[in-house]
Amino acid sequence: MTLIFYADDGAAEIIKDFKNGKLTLGVDDIGVAAAADLTGTTTDDNGVLISASENLGMLVAIGFRALKPDGRNRSTA
Repeated sequence: MTLIFYADDGAAEIIKDFKNGKLTLGVDDIGVAAAADLTGTTTDDNGVLISASENLGMLVAIGFRALKPDGRNRSTA
C-alpha cells in the first residue's frame, strides 16, 4: 500500500507499507550474554554458546528509523 500526501501541487511525502520480508541478524559482535538471551542457548564454562534444537529465544522488537523529506526522523518498531 502506498500513501501519497500532496502539498503545493506535488507529492510532499510518500509512505510505502512494508508487508513482508526476511531479516537476518548476526550475533558476532553483541557479546555472549546477549547472544544467549536472544537465541535461548546456554553457555559453558569457557563462554561458548551451547545450542540445542529445543532452544527458544526471547521475543525481539526491531526498530527502523528513516529521514523524512521534511528533515525529521520517522521511527517504527
